[in-house]
Amino acid sequence: MIIRRQSFVRLYYHYVWATKDREPLISPRIEELIRKSFSEKSVDLNIKILENDGIEDHTHVLVSAPADIAEHLKGASSHYLNTSAAGLNFRWQGGYGVVTVSPDNLAAVRWYIRRQKEHYRNGTLNGLLESDSAIG
Repeated sequence: MIIRRQSFVRLYYHYVWATKDREPLISPRIEELIRKSFSEKSVDLNIKILENDGIEDHTHVLVSAPADIAEHLKGASSHYLNTSAAGLNFRWQGGYGVVTVSPDNLAAVRWYIRRQKEHYRNGTLNGLLESDSAIG
């Protein structure tokens, strides 16, 4: 009898990346388009976006995914913005930050991402996640 062991992998990634030169390009309209592009790309990649929010110059994305998908989301969102919204020349910076998130901490990370604008207004930021070296 052959016993086959199956792998079970559930990884949670908290990605953070900034607009090119940290320019404040993400208006509420752009934010809505970014979310739409992420939603469409997540279907293609078979991933689940758990949270997405940010401010004018960067975004946070919490995903459950089998592999590294930041480049796909970044590329898809800038392509979407530049081809579907006439006249935009939207670009992300080259790098990004990512930390894995344990299932026990998902609620806290979701809460933090969901309240990005509030954290910036109140100065209640997580220094590890918000530094220029973390965002790229």
